[in-house]
Amino acid sequence: MKLLYVTAEVPWPLTSGYLRHFHFLRGLSARHDITHLSLTRRPAVPQEAWPELAPYVDRLQVFGEGAPGASPTARSLRLRRAAGELRRAVAAEMAGGGYDAVLVSGKDTFPVLSAVGDTPLVIDVCDAASIRLAGELAVTSQTRRRAMLRVRLAEIRSIERRIVTKTPHLLFASERDREAVGARSGTIVPNGVDLEYWTRGRASSDRPAIAFSGAMAYRPNDDAAQRLVRGILPLVRASVPDAGVILAGRDPLARLRADAQEAGGVTVTGTVDDLRPHLEEAAVYCAPLRFAAGIQNKLLEALAMELPVVTTPIAAAGLVAGSAAAPVVIAEDDTTLAAAIVDLLADPAQRERRAAAGRAFVVEHFSWPSAVARVDAVLHEAAGRPATASVAASAPGEGAGA
Repeated sequence: MKLLYVTAEVPWPLTSGYLRHFHFLRGLSARHDITHLSLTRRPAVPQEAWPELAPYVDRLQVFGEGAPGASPTARSLRLRRAAGELRRAVAAEMAGGGYDAVLVSGKDTFPVLSAVGDTPLVIDVCDAASIRLAGELAVTSQTRRRAMLRVRLAEIRSIERRIVTKTPHLLFASERDREAVGARSGTIVPNGVDLEYWTRGRASSDRPAIAFSGAMAYRPNDDAAQRLVRGILPLVRASVPDAGVILAGRDPLARLRADAQEAGGVTVTGTVDDLRPHLEEAAVYCAPLRFAAGIQNKLLEALAMELPVVTTPIAAAGLVAGSAAAPVVIAEDDTTLAAAIVDLLADPAQRERRAAAGRAFVVEHFSWPSAVARVDAVLHEAAGRPATASVAASAPGEGAGA
């Protein structure tokens, strides 16, 4: 089929939250001809993105690049203008005809839906951003930030309510996200893990180190990293004095670096070519997220790397696969999170059991080929075409929506 694929950000690098669409594009390109249109919030798309995506799309067009260092207001206005340009581009593609289906992802791309016309439409809602925004609002004390969150939350909730009326062909990262937007139909398409890449290369560490990873400038990650260093680590050190923390990921903010220096024994890697060696230095992985939505890729990667994981209910909720819950330790407050970490650090046998169970869980439930097969099946359904036998056979039914 001929597909128009619209994203809210260019899906590169794979350390971004948009790796989902890189893997979808790569998998779908084996069966379909794809034109890719995308918004971006970045001043410039990384140069390596073009050759990385080129094998999978016939054409990539990006809207929204602009001058670096712009104010938040200027960036917001630039994004809105870019969304308008993207809408006009989609309208032009539809006028040219020939598309069998359109796949749209992201909330900022909402304006393009009015330009799709009668072409079969699939929307990847992915995560319910309203969950994350409401969670941040509940824990943020800064007056200005709270005001901004209220406005954005109202906007996103409105968009989410309208999205589910546009098409019955909806994709969600988890059942939790589908329920949050009130969708009566839709298919659960969880993220996957590149299991060949995210594989441990050396024996597990006995060093009492706690790892956390991710794009550190992203608000949920920055909040969690500060919580780990300032709130949880001192409690762990009451029982394990030489415990340390490894914060592995790009763009750590200045205040996080300052917290790490003050705490001592905390490594802040910044941008690295490979996160795996840093994860392998830890005995436990802790993701003390206070607000989140969708599936946390960082947790899937840690489980695949055979690290026992301690996390919060809001993060763990995205890892449910049908009736199977992830083999992670769940705790809510700093005291119980620290106690869980101490318990794991003191018990190598428990760490080993949880490490093996985590890897097995990811292998069984979170593969990219299975996720792509589900997307492909929904695209064929939307276009009124039967899925190929190979796709139908490889698309797992567990977790699929009505």
